[in-house]
Amino acid sequence: MTSFRRMGVVAVFGLCPIAACSSDESTPASYPVDAASDRGTAPVTDAAEGGGPLPVEGVPASETLHASVLSAPIDIVRDEWGIPHIYGATLADVSFGQGYIVARDRFAQMELARHQAAGTIAELAGALSPATVDGDIRIRAHHLQKTASDGLEALKASTDPRDRAMVSALASFTAGVNMYLEELRTGRRSVPEDLVTFLGLSQAAPWTELDSLALGELQAFNLAFDADSDITATLVEEKAAVVFDRASDPVLLARKGLAADLQILAPLDPTYTLRGWTGMNGDTSTASVGRPSADGHALALLEADRASVIDLGNDRWLHPSLGSNNWIVGPKLSASGHSLVANDTHLSLGNPSTFYMVHLSARSGAIPINVMGVAFPGIPGVILGMNDHIAWGATVNNIDVTDVYRETIVTCDDGSSPCVEFRGAKVKLVPRVESFNVGGLGTTGKTVTVTLYDVPHHGPIIPRATKTHDGVEPLASTELSIRYTGHQFAQLARAQIGLDTASNMKEAVAALDRDFKYGGQNWVIGDDHGNFGWTEVIRVPRRAAGHAPWKVLPGDGSAEWAGELHPKYIPHAYNPAQGFIATANNDPIGVTDDGDPFFGEPVVDGAPLYLGAQYDPGTRIGRIVKRITAMTATGNKLSLDDLQSIQADAVTEWGQAFLPTLLDAANALSQEVASPGSHPELATVVPLATADVKRVLPQLLPMLNGWTFDTPSGAPEDNPTPEQVRDSQATVVTASWIAHYYNAALGDEIGKLGVDPGSTYGLKLLARASAHPELLRTGIDSTTHDPVIFDDLTTPAVEGKRQIATSALLATIGDLVVQVGADPAAWRWGQLHTLTLKFSVSLLESLQLPRQNDAMYPHGFPRHGYFGTVDVAGRGPSTTDFTYSSGPAIRFVCELDPVNGPRARNALPGGEVFDPTSPHYRDQIELWRKNKTFDLAFRAADVVASANKEYAANKLGRIRFEP
Repeated sequence: MTSFRRMGVVAVFGLCPIAACSSDESTPASYPVDAASDRGTAPVTDAAEGGGPLPVEGVPASETLHASVLSAPIDIVRDEWGIPHIYGATLADVSFGQGYIVARDRFAQMELARHQAAGTIAELAGALSPATVDGDIRIRAHHLQKTASDGLEALKASTDPRDRAMVSALASFTAGVNMYLEELRTGRRSVPEDLVTFLGLSQAAPWTELDSLALGELQAFNLAFDADSDITATLVEEKAAVVFDRASDPVLLARKGLAADLQILAPLDPTYTLRGWTGMNGDTSTASVGRPSADGHALALLEADRASVIDLGNDRWLHPSLGSNNWIVGPKLSASGHSLVANDTHLSLGNPSTFYMVHLSARSGAIPINVMGVAFPGIPGVILGMNDHIAWGATVNNIDVTDVYRETIVTCDDGSSPCVEFRGAKVKLVPRVESFNVGGLGTTGKTVTVTLYDVPHHGPIIPRATKTHDGVEPLASTELSIRYTGHQFAQLARAQIGLDTASNMKEAVAALDRDFKYGGQNWVIGDDHGNFGWTEVIRVPRRAAGHAPWKVLPGDGSAEWAGELHPKYIPHAYNPAQGFIATANNDPIGVTDDGDPFFGEPVVDGAPLYLGAQYDPGTRIGRIVKRITAMTATGNKLSLDDLQSIQADAVTEWGQAFLPTLLDAANALSQEVASPGSHPELATVVPLATADVKRVLPQLLPMLNGWTFDTPSGAPEDNPTPEQVRDSQATVVTASWIAHYYNAALGDEIGKLGVDPGSTYGLKLLARASAHPELLRTGIDSTTHDPVIFDDLTTPAVEGKRQIATSALLATIGDLVVQVGADPAAWRWGQLHTLTLKFSVSLLESLQLPRQNDAMYPHGFPRHGYFGTVDVAGRGPSTTDFTYSSGPAIRFVCELDPVNGPRARNALPGGEVFDPTSPHYRDQIELWRKNKTFDLAFRAADVVASANKEYAANKLGRIRFEP
């Protein structure tokens, strides 16, 4: 999953897959109270149809409200964690309750999100930051609202009873939100004053069905769109060709091939979900096609247009820590004999949290439903969670569904209109006039009007905002356009409601495969019959042979899509013999193992099979699979506790990869300090060793030699063992040293290149140069016998690996003495590695967790983990600022018991209610940051028990809505 991005002074929150709508308008349901005390004999369902009260009527009432849109009464109760459980007759009725209660708890988040989806952030913040209109222009180019509107009209035109019920539910959700807004306008409800002042919430426009569907389009866009990857890959390649490959200076020319080394596609850990293409039986396939020569592009255009797409969508170059983990365990490896599901989605960690937990239960109508999980505020339904019979999780699959084309702009034959050259003809661009209001605090200062252009057969021309933030630059003779599968609508909402109401794994897979056409996810799904499966089926273009799809393509017609890849080739698995399925944004089948995911793959019907090129380095999937394999190798079976233990795994495979080089540097430096001349290559380094270095260095070696590669915080509140203290100290040293080593080795080349290739790619190059230099495309220096990249371009001397590594160690020790003190015995990872949950609007520091100057956590919550650990917690390897802001947005595990119903746990990084006066503002973060969870109340008896606890503790009782 991915996240809403920071635009100017406003950052709008995190996300994951799609939209959702639901509905129904039939007869009221009836619910006898579930009084069963023996879960072993109670039925899975909470009610049968036919007279009786709603199941939570025994919870004391706090409010009775009226809503004419309802077909029958609904009840909303909160459990002891503030999660609303909504019971009613139909899906439309409970959707009204969801709209009302999520707005009451999270409307500030919803308001920011809908402005981002609409490209109207400048209406809120333009007066404070004029550059916000540039972000609005960037997002408006992709017409998310038009796509959502097309989908809504198609849904409304459908005569299918389920589609009509969904339309009804979407309208009811909207009515629920607007009931809350009316209460806010009339003063019956209130929000923190800071939010009223900045966002003007009491004057917010009414919510619409289109707002919800546009949020779904934005979620999908943020999960799949990746134009920056294509442009950056091309920019790195072409700048390296100019700076190094064609250099006259022999020192620079020695780095010929650096572009390939800075774009290593093979993973660090070659662990895959499956091995090899699915669907190949009986196909006639040829070996491969030849690699074409480079197709040069204008560097100035690439650089200018990159500024317009960077941080837009799923920008893996900029945010390598965003992603997710999920895995599913079948009955043969499960201690209970039931399927087990685990999912932790790695998104931006802010306050409020990305997700909102909710439980919807309606047993009547065209779409009966009983589902619980997390939703995106503003989108009805549940996106990740469980119902009576299935549970599921999702991770971004990184399938490449975005292509960038280089267009030649010419004047059309009418003598005035702009055209592109395509297949020997002129094709007229389609203009779109867009207006942007720029203001803030309820006022509009000015209106900016721009003309955007679309290439009919590709998509929008990338707009370049002017430096004065008042428009876009005119078309040039060459432009870049973007083709993205999500520019054509799909019924994402129908996919979600199909998932929410599926009765088994195959039904869920069928719903997703039919309608979830973009916003690519790895879905793992288990059911209470013991089935477990995986699908990542979406709309995947078939690319033309001869052009690398992950780089900028020629727009002349030679690199066009040829329909969609048949779903049988898109990786999937159902009840595999290995007994489990795991995904973590990794290469799913090993297409990158040789560094080439396209030209070396099988060719079917004239096109190479191709999924994607840029995947996670494999450290998370590697650890997950290693843990599952180790736990079950001797016949042991897995429980929910085991799944949570894996979610909390903080062993660093990057640390494993780099420790030998660090130890070599530390030992050699110690020996040279003690016996000058023992390592002559360090003769120029040792004089730089300060008294602190000489004092601290002997204390580091025992830490590093004993490191288990775990990365605990070492914070006193965690009561660390002596081994955990040593691991924590070793993590401090190694993480700081990797940052200094990275910059010392690659900073000069990247500076000369003038474009950052992305920290993941730089780290993969550094790992290969340190351990397997024979695999590099760049050369080996004849003097040092080390890769030439270790030679510092800014000095006259020729440095080797050990010199760079020991220089980095000197800098590390100097930094750590300043940051965490002179005594290494007191160093702890949690002193540097901290998390603060911040509200999107950076000016509102009062809404961050922990608060500024918190007596206990003045610098944020101390945390374990590192870049690329399973419990991911890093901002990148090239910085010594170890605070971070992305990680697991949920910690969901579930066991699918066919007799007693699903048993699940979860926790949010924050709380349900975005109001500092609420008892549920920050209660869940206290569990989450300790990698703990709570049991989810799902059965009616458990909901009633927990709701009664909530009433006893906080006097928050049942809300009854009458028609």
